[in-house]
Amino acid sequence: MDLKQTREHALEMYKEAVEAANPKKCVLDHVRLMGSTLMVDSAKYDLDEHESIYVIAFGKAASSMAEAIEEVLGDRLTGGLVVSNTQPENPYNKLGFYLSSHPIPDERSVNAAKEVVAILENAGEKDLVIFLISGGGSALLALPVPGISIEDKEKATVTLLRSGVDKYGLNAVRKHISQIKGGGLLKKALPARVITLLLSNSVSDRLDAIASGPTVPDPTTFEDAWRVIDALGIEHKLPPHVVVHLEEGRHGNVPETLKEGEIDPDKVQTLIVGSNFK
Repeated sequence: MDLKQTREHALEMYKEAVEAANPKKCVLDHVRLMGSTLMVDSAKYDLDEHESIYVIAFGKAASSMAEAIEEVLGDRLTGGLVVSNTQPENPYNKLGFYLSSHPIPDERSVNAAKEVVAILENAGEKDLVIFLISGGGSALLALPVPGISIEDKEKATVTLLRSGVDKYGLNAVRKHISQIKGGGLLKKALPARVITLLLSNSVSDRLDAIASGPTVPDPTTFEDAWRVIDALGIEHKLPPHVVVHLEEGRHGNVPETLKEGEIDPDKVQTLIVGSNFK
């Protein structure tokens, strides 16, 4: 192979890699509509059996992923919200858009989360909710538990990072001071049927690690979160409201995050449609 052929081959490989990483294509590769049946890989959903279909997309790739779902569902889509840190290239027909904050969450992230929760409160047992989640989602959509401000949450995160916490420990704490992370968003969507399509930016592709696992069970507990803080010796450095909440959780006075076995597996489907590491 001469130099010209080598360059052409390299360019072709680059184009294939870019195309493979295209968020819209990632969704379209796994989702299609056949008559009234929505196919998500091998799973089938009869849309005539669902009264409303809502889409919630959040993350840096949310706009492209949402564009794909609108293209597939068309007028069958009831509504929903797209939350990202950049404006979409094209307007949506059925979805709203919210410009949020990344990489540091702020009040925009909280307001976006509240809008999402308001939509999910309308979803009933005969409805379908489709979540489209990508990297950056945990900052773009943030809703601390009552009593903890977004400033408290960020101070806790910064304190943990400066103390050398690993990713697992960081997520264990953050999930337990959030209404969204650790399966919190799925709780708010039930009893609707739920599909989650993920664009992973996690090295492990662990479902609970992508955007802090808002729609999947959380393997960590309040006790795990407290052990992280205790091992780092940072209790006195954390906001008091964070410390009190975690202590209350340890003693069973605050509900745990979503756990395996708490949801009907027939009601949910979770699928990684693309990964930065594949």
